Amino acid sequence: MGAPDRFPSLNPQQRLAAQSPAHPLLIIAGAGTGKTNTLAHRVAHLVLEGVAPERILLLTFTRRAALEMTRRASRIVAEAHRNVRLPWSGTFHSVANRLIRRHQYRQAAN
Repeated sequence: MGAPDRFPSLNPQQRLAAQSPAHPLLIIAGAGTGKTNTLAHRVAHLVLEGVAPERILLLTFTRRAALEMTRRASRIVAEAHRNVRLPWSGTFHSVANRLIRRHQYRQAAN
């Protein structure tokens, strides 16, 4: 099982969260504990295991954190020689706004 060696930069707790078979996964931790890095590795792990990127929802509170998580996840996957686009990553507000705009006319018609 080569999975633990896939992310050598993570500590054991981070690696467990990143490679957990549980879906979905909620990570709650304090400041400076490596949440962004762990979540980026989690997304990369899912993509490398065959999950379609458009089926992954990656949310955070700030644009800066959303951009950083998306950038890191893309970089980690790229290291495995695969490019990825994560269409459902962003802030809670931006993704909710996109969903409301996408589905507003369907609801009005019903």
